[in-house]
Amino acid sequence: LAKKLWPGFRDSLIGNKTPKIIDFRNVPASNNVILFLHGFSGDSATTFGNIPQYIKEDDRLNGWDMFSVGYSSNQMPSLGIGIWAAIPDITKLADFLNTTIHNQFAKYKQIAIVAHSMGGLVVQKALLELDAPSRNRITNLLLFGTPSNGLNKAGVVKFWNRQLRDMASDEPFVTNLRKKWNQTFATGYPFSFKVVAGTDDEFVPTA
Repeated sequence: LAKKLWPGFRDSLIGNKTPKIIDFRNVPASNNVILFLHGFSGDSATTFGNIPQYIKEDDRLNGWDMFSVGYSSNQMPSLGIGIWAAIPDITKLADFLNTTIHNQFAKYKQIAIVAHSMGGLVVQKALLELDAPSRNRITNLLLFGTPSNGLNKAGVVKFWNRQLRDMASDEPFVTNLRKKWNQTFATGYPFSFKVVAGTDDEFVPTA
């Protein structure tokens, strides 16, 4: 257990998890953009592996810029700035994503979002809070291994980590998210929506 926890603790201690927005493709004339959002304890640089490169090599996706949006997420309490500094909860991360869509990505007419794990919860919360014109620019949403119904294994560590707390199936964030999501999209989705579950995922249940 100590070997598994040490990398996360080390990165928290020295502040290795600096949020970044990484530019995978940025062509001034592009009107469309794909946004990648990593998951819990992930990062904007490595989470999606070679997928951005595969997209670059597909001529059908010419005209689509690509950015990976990073945010602060550590397995351990953040020690890099002050002792036990607060890690932002999912609602704050969703606010950050909305601000980014409004400002940095304002020029794009079409936005596709690809999210992994907790990043999918951030996106869902953000979409519910977006104003209608901004939400209408979302054309595609693809979620990989997102705990949309919450985690049963958030465990005792959720007491020190707001993001783990929000992901717990018995906490208000998930139950309120599901209720509002079902109400908002009761008549269907205004974007193409696909969900991918990991059949061997021991952390995020298929449901």
